[in-house]
Amino acid sequence: MARFELDGFEEFDTAFRAVSAIPWSVTKEALAEMASFAKDSVKRSGESMGVRDDGSEGPHILDSITFTKTKKIRGGGYADLTFEGSRKRGNTVTRNAEIAFVNEYGASRRGIKARPFVATGMASGEGRITEAADEIIGGWIEKTFGSG
Repeated sequence: MARFELDGFEEFDTAFRAVSAIPWSVTKEALAEMASFAKDSVKRSGESMGVRDDGSEGPHILDSITFTKTKKIRGGGYADLTFEGSRKRGNTVTRNAEIAFVNEYGASRRGIKARPFVATGMASGEGRITEAADEIIGGWIEKTFGSG
């Protein structure tokens, strides 16, 4: 006769209850901290890849990185990375988001190779970005429910 045992279910259940009880204010704080680390990581990546255009008027794209206001969704929230503003070269005005897109993916017809600074920056900063959320959310769980 077979016997099945499940040990530790109470701890498992407590952990899920803790996660489902995280208030929006804690989620927003975690998202803001994650965004801060992501912004720094993407900027460093862009600088190392030579994403620079000093011949234009307006904020440089690496200085225009920002995140949208955090938005609540079922089960959590998010904030989008974006590039604010535009730059002027001669009579042409180009949005920083367009310049970032061309840098990220390239433009073969214009002979511009891809410099995936956003993807690379997010990947290289992933550990620190998620640590930021873990510190805030984990701290709240410990404070609220105890360390077990």
